[in-house]
Amino acid sequence: MDIDGEVVDRIEGAGRVTVNILLIVVLAILLMWVARRLINRFIESTKSTSAVADRVGDYATRLETIARVIHRAIEGVIVIFAGIAIMSEFGVDTTALLASAGIAGIALSFGAQSLVRDFLTGILIVVEDQFRVGDVVTIGEVTGTVEELNLRCTLMRDVDGSMHIIPNGEIRLATNHGWGYSNVHMEVRVPYDTDLEKVTTVIDRVGQEMMNDPEWGPRLRSAPHFFRVQDFDGLAMVVIVRAETEPLTQWAISGELRRRLKMAFDAEGIRIAVPQQVFQELRSEEKQQPLVAQPE
Repeated sequence: MDIDGEVVDRIEGAGRVTVNILLIVVLAILLMWVARRLINRFIESTKSTSAVADRVGDYATRLETIARVIHRAIEGVIVIFAGIAIMSEFGVDTTALLASAGIAGIALSFGAQSLVRDFLTGILIVVEDQFRVGDVVTIGEVTGTVEELNLRCTLMRDVDGSMHIIPNGEIRLATNHGWGYSNVHMEVRVPYDTDLEKVTTVIDRVGQEMMNDPEWGPRLRSAPHFFRVQDFDGLAMVVIVRAETEPLTQWAISGELRRRLKMAFDAEGIRIAVPQQVFQELRSEEKQQPLVAQPE
């Protein structure tokens, strides 16, 4: 009977442990769900305030980036505490474990300085709003769209579709191509014998047509226009065309502007200077004639 009672006690103990572990897991999941709901509700309520209504798009993007980072941090804390609680159900002395973890943490801190630097830099990136998810940035030699930003690293996808994972602590210089506004700065080369006044008129006309276009006008802050003659190189005059655009629209506008300028130049008889090679064919007797120095 004593053996049977011991078996029953073990079964009951295992059942209690199992139930407690399930409760801990369910509670952890519930806490993470509640945290996500509260963060999302805070974002939505902040978006709707009149104080930020004039720039709600940019502000909302920043809030979503911060919320994503905060939620990841909260999830990490919940998982750690849930793990400690589950270990205590298995009879592990969590007090000694926490004390050992503290000592190990001090020892690891000397070897994890780069990880700490990553986290600190990640916090500064988010708080200072250096760039956000969805921005096109250049970090080092990599240019791409920020797809994820957390406290440890930044994930960027370039135009080829490759994903670059950059530790935040390694970021020394970041160029944000969509901060506030963007510029179109285009070089157009025309031959030296081209009527410069005609070129200026055509460029300004095409730029104004784009400004009045219902598709392209909303992306422009100023009409593309003749800016200046930049240089005289060995082949042509270098003319600069400039325009101010909404953030991250400069590439699409540049492509459309080139297309329209090419069509307008063709219609007006304006040539675009391109490198040319001239080949001279010698007659057979000239090829065979030796070169003789002419007396002075």
